[in-house]
Amino acid sequence: MYNVSMHNFLHFLVMPKTSLPKAVWIDRLKKYAVGEFKFSTGMKPPPASKWDIELRKVDLCPAHKVYSKLTVFLKGTRPKCECSYHPKKTTPTKVSVFII
Repeated sequence: MYNVSMHNFLHFLVMPKTSLPKAVWIDRLKKYAVGEFKFSTGMKPPPASKWDIELRKVDLCPAHKVYSKLTVFLKGTRPKCECSYHPKKTTPTKVSVFII
């Protein structure tokens, strides 16, 4: 027979995991897309889940990592993002200054 603390410990071991909120996944995917976040052991989404599909979209996006560097080298232009997790490249506006 085991005591209450042993029961709590066993319950902790078999307790089901809760899923992360949507905002956390979106933040992780945006940071992953620009190289600021790495998925370590046990941090990737479950296979065939919505977030696993989104992670694969980022990996296969032409603007991601190797594809981007190769395209810039060969064509001289950045490839267009197809996953919507890469930041939008904005062109700086020209400011004209007139000196009188």
